[in-house]
Amino acid sequence: MTFMELLKMVRKLDFRWEWGDRGEPETALYNELNLESVYQPIVSFTHQKIVGYEALIQPKRQDEIISVQSVFDLARALDENSVLDELCHSIHIKNFHHVGNPIWLFLNVNSQTVNSGVLNEAFIETTLAQSNLKQEQIVLEIVENGVEDLKTLKRFVDHAKALGFQIAMDNFGKGYANFDRIWQVEPQIVKLDQSLLQHAYVNKKARGLLKGLVDLIHKSQALVLIEGVENEELAEIALQSEADMFQGYFIGKPGLVPEPSSQILTRLGEMLQSYRHHQFENENFNNEALKMLHLEMMNACDKLAQSRDLKRACKHLKRLEPVRRCFLLDTSGHQIGETELAEHSAVKVSFNPLKSADGAFWSHREYFRNALSKSNVIHASKPYIALPDAENTITYSVQTYTRDGYVVLCVDADPDLLAHGHFPVTNLEGIY
Repeated sequence: MTFMELLKMVRKLDFRWEWGDRGEPETALYNELNLESVYQPIVSFTHQKIVGYEALIQPKRQDEIISVQSVFDLARALDENSVLDELCHSIHIKNFHHVGNPIWLFLNVNSQTVNSGVLNEAFIETTLAQSNLKQEQIVLEIVENGVEDLKTLKRFVDHAKALGFQIAMDNFGKGYANFDRIWQVEPQIVKLDQSLLQHAYVNKKARGLLKGLVDLIHKSQALVLIEGVENEELAEIALQSEADMFQGYFIGKPGLVPEPSSQILTRLGEMLQSYRHHQFENENFNNEALKMLHLEMMNACDKLAQSRDLKRACKHLKRLEPVRRCFLLDTSGHQIGETELAEHSAVKVSFNPLKSADGAFWSHREYFRNALSKSNVIHASKPYIALPDAENTITYSVQTYTRDGYVVLCVDADPDLLAHGHFPVTNLEGIY
């Protein structure tokens, strides 16, 4: 049923609660539409348990399921956003049952309700008291890009926090991401829109961006919840991002009765076991790959001790597929000569003023400082975006002696290829 059909159907304001029989879920009637509560689990892989449920409405007219968006469009047209929010919150809270340790109940708050500044605290407190729930168990989800301005959003959030509620910024990253609102509003939880996980699934670069986004939000002292975990591949990417909580159909579909399911907990265990297995395989590949890389770096150091000819010293290093380039720095951090590019690696654009690096100053880089801290030991940087190609990179560095004094040999490598042991045998012929 479309929004226009719903609007034509409405003749007068009509909303009320329908109290269910003993043991039956309670529903609400809104303009001839029956509203039911459904709950989707939110889990922590680290804790291997369900930490909360998001409450959603399932609107019906007789036996026909109606679009949720159509119901909220109807409420907006009738200027009844706050009324609809109260109806939904009431049945969600009253139908919420949980066992074991207390867990969160996530309630969506319409952005128009935030704009109106209406938070019926007496109504909510009474409803919570009837359900033996505390304010700190309730997480109010707000879609920040639907709120008129920062001042309005902050006033609503500060009031809700003062009452003891938790705040989650919902759909963050959809359309645009306003970090200024996170810094100033300070939500306890940020829910990343599922589109970010979908992009990370199809684009390797987006995976690094997702992890960086999670890290940035953590720096604001907020927890991160990733939505849209629909299959095992997405679950593994979500885990790699180091987010705190996860939600999606692969973990659990919305259901009428929110009880911790043994099936969900079993699935969590299986997912974590599969992830650890993949990690173990990658670590084994990585160990062998690193041994080979380290061996060739030490061979290059031996050649540099004889002659500071970088091209000759790095001849075999440049054949290793993960290696992108090699370069030398003096002990002050200035680059000595031009960068030696690997045979299979080249800057992708024909013109790049950053390509020429002779004399460039790299003393601020982690890999340079690490190399100076201890000679003849190979150090690895954290993954970062390197120049000149803006690719995700790990730089291996070692301070070594030459006839002209100490230098730092640096080798840029692709972390993904390293992790999967990409060292084709054909490229290694004649190395030893």
